[in-house]
Amino acid sequence: MSAAFESSQPRPVVYLDESYIHHHYARHNDSIYHPDDAYASKPRHKRRRLCFIAAIMADGRDNSKLLTYEAFEGSRKQPKDYHAMFNDTYFVVWFRRLLDDVEALGKSNAIIVLDNAKYHKGLPDDTPKGSWTKMMEACVALGIPTEPREYRSTLWTKLKKHVADNVVPVIVKMATDRGHDVVFTPPYHSDMQSIEMVWSYIKGGVGRQYNTSTKFSDVRERLDREFDRLPSSVIYDCICHTTRKVVDLSAYLQSLDDVDDAAGSCFSSDSESDSDGDSCGDCDLADYDARRPSTGRPVFKNWAKKRPKQHKNTVADYRERKAAIDHYELFGVQSTLDSMYGRLAPDARETKRKLIYSWVANHPLIERMASNPRTATMKCRRDLGTGTTLTAEAKEQLVQWAKGMRANGVPVTYSMLRIMALEAAIDLGLSEDEFRAAWHWTPEDGLEVLDDFAKRVQEIVAREGIDIIYNADQTATNYEYLPTKTLNKKGENTVWIKWGGKTKDRMTAMLLADNSGTKHPLFLILRTSKSKIKAVIQENLTTRQGFGKRLWESDEPMQAANGVVIHGNPTAWWNASISMQFLKYYFSERHDRATKKVLLIWDDLSAHFTDEVTAYAKELNVVLERVPPNYTWICQPADIAWNRPLKARLRQNWLDMIRRQLLRAKQRGTVFMLVPPSRDTIVSWVSGAWADTDATTIINGFKKCRLVDGVHMGEVVGEGVVEDDVLAALIATCAIEETIDPVMDFSTADAADVSA
Repeated sequence: MSAAFESSQPRPVVYLDESYIHHHYARHNDSIYHPDDAYASKPRHKRRRLCFIAAIMADGRDNSKLLTYEAFEGSRKQPKDYHAMFNDTYFVVWFRRLLDDVEALGKSNAIIVLDNAKYHKGLPDDTPKGSWTKMMEACVALGIPTEPREYRSTLWTKLKKHVADNVVPVIVKMATDRGHDVVFTPPYHSDMQSIEMVWSYIKGGVGRQYNTSTKFSDVRERLDREFDRLPSSVIYDCICHTTRKVVDLSAYLQSLDDVDDAAGSCFSSDSESDSDGDSCGDCDLADYDARRPSTGRPVFKNWAKKRPKQHKNTVADYRERKAAIDHYELFGVQSTLDSMYGRLAPDARETKRKLIYSWVANHPLIERMASNPRTATMKCRRDLGTGTTLTAEAKEQLVQWAKGMRANGVPVTYSMLRIMALEAAIDLGLSEDEFRAAWHWTPEDGLEVLDDFAKRVQEIVAREGIDIIYNADQTATNYEYLPTKTLNKKGENTVWIKWGGKTKDRMTAMLLADNSGTKHPLFLILRTSKSKIKAVIQENLTTRQGFGKRLWESDEPMQAANGVVIHGNPTAWWNASISMQFLKYYFSERHDRATKKVLLIWDDLSAHFTDEVTAYAKELNVVLERVPPNYTWICQPADIAWNRPLKARLRQNWLDMIRRQLLRAKQRGTVFMLVPPSRDTIVSWVSGAWADTDATTIINGFKKCRLVDGVHMGEVVGEGVVEDDVLAALIATCAIEETIDPVMDFSTADAADVSA
């Protein structure tokens, strides 16, 4: 058939098949339950069925045809299979009408494709069969040698070969007499039948209309209606899909034949030499024998023989993965498992099936790796420049160290893990140039993205005539150990300094500044409980910035005293509604709002770029530009220059408070109990740290991102460090464990470690 498809003048191809639909057929994912029902309705039995038969033929997208459609009611006794409702007598009559319809369309020399149903291959009436006497007479008439006392089964064995070689089915003879050819699809390969997809389309249309009041006559009307309005494009697309599969299958089988021919030539008699040691130049006999599976039972003499390795955990290389993908696309997953992994046990077979699907999902990478002879035999991919890794023993030690820290209530920060990894590398004899404990990104990637981002911003500024560039960034501020970012398991409540009681409390601080170095008041989001009454929720949002009446009595003076804007929600995190409030507060009262645009750069948070937010920003004459995702560490001024000094000052405030509490406990002679900061304290800390951030730091952020001209100035940021006497006091009072070294613990916002 592939030759017919690939020829310059392709022959017409007709696909025919039979199917059925039950009275109560409905799609499996459709429910017949109604909310008003007292009980959920149970699916009804299939009941009576409609059998139908038809053929399809492609003739362009707009002129493909459905041929010789017929439908009739099946038996009430419900045979096990719809084939029992068809027989060769009916099919021969229907097939004759199909040939008439094909010729009426002016088609000749067609290929008729159908499956291997028994009634499709009905033989002529004069085919030898029947009793012993008739078979003996047929053998004599055909000149087949027999013995007078041979059994009927023996006679049929002799006649069967003659019938297979010389007698053709009735429909094949009918098609040949009219100049057509009949092709039967391979067994168990219904995917080679285009009309199977047409059946799915038809049945889906009928099943979607089903409900509990559907009558059998309704099913017949809907079925006829679906066939009447079957689009020509659907028929054409289904046939084209099968055509591509047949052509690909033919090419694959031809490649297998070529491989077999090449392998056979290696072992032909012409290539054998007189010497036993000689072999074909393209093949190694020893390797060939080594690949042959061992047969027979293992040999046991005086001791138990070691069982051979089963290689259950062998990882497939990219060449094998590509072969499995190619086989899967042509024959499906079950055929792939049978041909390539036929010896697997049921559990291992199921595991391999899932693995094949994962290979198919990663097809582009596997195709690229398998096409390169250098990487085809690899079992995993590692890009150039990945760098040196630690040994398995060193990694195990790091894991045990992290578990011990967590067990003692100490969070493991990224910086702590990096420093411990560097120390492990030194113990292994690796230099700083060989192992740096870096993250997966590379500076070169970031510089390239930064160049594109800076150019895009400059184009926007020039096009819109913008003078002021704003950058806004929200950062979480915890009530305890403020710069913490841990590797603890989700749900654990482990902290560096114990007994504070507010390890999970936080607030969100939105920093806003412009390219002139001007800082704008902080926009803070604090946690507040949510009312269960909708009217109260709406009142809190419209009149008290999300807080309840009692809480607002204390938060409103705190907002005025610190010169900040405070909003509240249950998560203390940003959302689209707060984005609208943020834009309104800072940009709605600009004196040049109607005539001058400004540019606001913030990260790719979903709440920053909803339809409502972008529309409102456009109304305020604010141009929104997003920082490239995963590159805020190099493209956002706040992450580069503002956050680290802000967090350093917050940590210093935290350590100063610990010192004061320790001193007070010593003076009073009481047991030290760490008291966490209050809402008022943490707000004053953040507002004071932001006020202490000078204009040089703000401008440096824009310069480092290449958003303004100039060379950024280097600055030294002091880190909060616990003195020895304070640390000893904390250890003595069990407020901190001995496993932590404060000199080694840095903020995760360090320039060398930022990976946000």
